[in-house]
Amino acid sequence: MSLNIGPFKEKKRTHNIFGLTPPRPTEEDMKWVMDSFNHAAKKISPLWDIRDYVAVNPFFGLKEKSFLETINYIKSVSGKNLIPKKYFFLKKYKCGEITELDLEIAMKLSSQENGAHSSSPIKYQDLVEFIQNPQPPHSSQQKIYCISDLCDLQNQSQTTERITQEVSKWSAAYFDEVQALWKIPTQNQRFYKWWKSLSRFDTSFEKVSVDFTIFVDSLPEEPEKALQQLTKKLMSQISLNPSQLTDYYYRLIFTVLGWSSYIQKFEFEALRTGN
Repeated sequence: MSLNIGPFKEKKRTHNIFGLTPPRPTEEDMKWVMDSFNHAAKKISPLWDIRDYVAVNPFFGLKEKSFLETINYIKSVSGKNLIPKKYFFLKKYKCGEITELDLEIAMKLSSQENGAHSSSPIKYQDLVEFIQNPQPPHSSQQKIYCISDLCDLQNQSQTTERITQEVSKWSAAYFDEVQALWKIPTQNQRFYKWWKSLSRFDTSFEKVSVDFTIFVDSLPEEPEKALQQLTKKLMSQISLNPSQLTDYYYRLIFTVLGWSSYIQKFEFEALRTGN
């Protein structure tokens, strides 16, 4: 069965994603992989732990986009609408917290932002009628899917959620400072290399594929080369243009947004201190 969902299409020729050793790309051929990944990572705002908590604009990494562009982009990646439901605005309007002046200012700002993209001017009464009409049934507006999302849609499974749980499990173990009763030593290894050395003892994916540990062992020791290698394998499974890679990587990062934001703080601090 072939899926054509959003910008990505699953190819008819599919294989066991854990059962094959990925081809090894050259650095020259795959340089754009790291450029795409770094661009996606920059969209993530850093997050500090509660001990040294610093308030950060959650959209800091998307500051080049307008507010509405950011809302629509997040919606396309996650299917989540960050704008409150209609009844929230209706309640505020009825109690006078949202006034006619507020609506006029909103219409003016919308007109300035949309410009020629607006088919017809919005009127004050249009907004009032809009929030008074019932909320339509929720339908996902997600447009960017990773391959585990496609697997879930095709098989009614929870692969993406399971991967998120696994990433969270290993992240919690690696970054733990005082909470674990039995701390796994990291020996100053980078996260990827540390995970790779221990994953062979983890049986979480045995029901998915008996070849998972063999597959992990076949990966390069350097995370950058592993990313390049896996990306090439990915692009042999689904039709994905190089120009779409940044959005694809961002979708992957978004599935573990909390840990991604926490890890991003180390990158932020390194750039700030020059260390």
